[in-house]
Amino acid sequence: MFVTPSICYDSPRTGDHLWRKSLSWLDYGFLKALEKPPKHLIIGSFDDVHERNAWFICDTTHAAYGWQMRDITGKISTDAYYNRVREWLTKGYAEPFNPGGKLRDGAYQVISCDHGAMFGPIENRRECSPLRVKVPDSELDSLYWFYHLGNDEYRIVKLNTGFSLESLNDRNGSPIRQNYDSESFCQRWKLICHDDGTCSLIGRLHGKAFALNPAGDIVVDGYKENEACQRWIIKPIKTL
Repeated sequence: MFVTPSICYDSPRTGDHLWRKSLSWLDYGFLKALEKPPKHLIIGSFDDVHERNAWFICDTTHAAYGWQMRDITGKISTDAYYNRVREWLTKGYAEPFNPGGKLRDGAYQVISCDHGAMFGPIENRRECSPLRVKVPDSELDSLYWFYHLGNDEYRIVKLNTGFSLESLNDRNGSPIRQNYDSESFCQRWKLICHDDGTCSLIGRLHGKAFALNPAGDIVVDGYKENEACQRWIIKPIKTL
């Protein structure tokens, strides 16, 4: 079995935007490998884009944006990949980076309480693609990786695109989109769990809720605890 942090939508010849690195993709790959341990486990090199083979500490600050390796806070890291691989190989498992959140780090489906629908980016391959109600192409296409950043705040990554969910505008009804990891608060979401088992997600940037509007677009809106359009069932699929 082959495990890698690299996500590819096409050949490197077609442009940087179709390649990107993701620690969540690496973690998910290792979790899948543990289901039925393969006879041989091949750990993909950091720079699979160019088919070189190495596992090392590497400064990617000046690499193309999608080829940079960032830690779960969105900060460029020289050793996040190296240390994560080492943890998986030496322990046979990996710990959440920040234990104690209401959700363990891992892959989840997010289902609207208003319509029972899932959502996804209009265009999986593209950065800044807005989110709306969408029938997933497969189970993998429906998965979002949650990384706990501390204090029940999370980064939410569309697993098979390697992009994080963000909202850049504080106006009600502003769209949520997927984009490259960054350190901005626009990619941080506070998790609130309700007594009925549903959850709300509140943007760190603006204090407004992750919501589904009548047109089927995913937006931020003023938080109202009892609004069905702002409540979500977060279903665990595979967790650390």
